[in-house]
Amino acid sequence: MKSPNVGRFEFKFLTFTSPYYEGDGYETLALCIGKGKAGARWNLEGSTVLVGIIVPSGELCVAIGYYNNAMMAEADSEMANNATVDL
Repeated sequence: MKSPNVGRFEFKFLTFTSPYYEGDGYETLALCIGKGKAGARWNLEGSTVLVGIIVPSGELCVAIGYYNNAMMAEADSEMANNATVDL
């Protein structure tokens, strides 16, 4: 699926802890009480956007991540170079 405003949808994940499961009609409840996790990833030109629903400490949170592929490659290269520098 591709949207001109969002980019290319890559995948979604939806996992639940028993007794909840996808399709049981209680997915929203399971997410809200920390018995499930949900997320999705979109690839845009040169970057990636991640969105997830999590309950880290009893409160429902939406986590959003953005990665610029060129900047991540540059950071990885710098870290590799710094790892070989003798201090």
